[in-house]
Amino acid sequence: MGARAQFPNFLIHAFPQKVANMTEEWFSIWEKTLETADAWVSGVGRAQQATMSAAARHLELMASGYARLWGQPGSDVMPEDGRFRDDAWRENLAFDLLKQIYLISAQWMVEMADGLEEISPDLHKQAQF
Repeated sequence: MGARAQFPNFLIHAFPQKVANMTEEWFSIWEKTLETADAWVSGVGRAQQATMSAAARHLELMASGYARLWGQPGSDVMPEDGRFRDDAWRENLAFDLLKQIYLISAQWMVEMADGLEEISPDLHKQAQF
């Protein structure tokens, strides 16, 4: 540890062990606080990144949807998912948009849950479920 907190001399001389214990406890508390703050900042960064990624995917989907409305070929923003194998999900624009929005939102939630891992492993497990 770095520098120690400064206590008045009379306290150090009267209660040397208590002052030493208090200082160790304070440093331990501050270390834990800083570790928690660091994890929160990391989690917030991951949440922002996940949100920006989802927003970009939604914009891609919007562009693809407009292209299909005008008779141009569209593209899938998200990779294919086995639950949407039926051709109706791809052929019908409304169904395709619903499918893509669902997949984008699901991916966003997974990425948000991953951001909780450093903050609270228990909450991360619950969010993954």
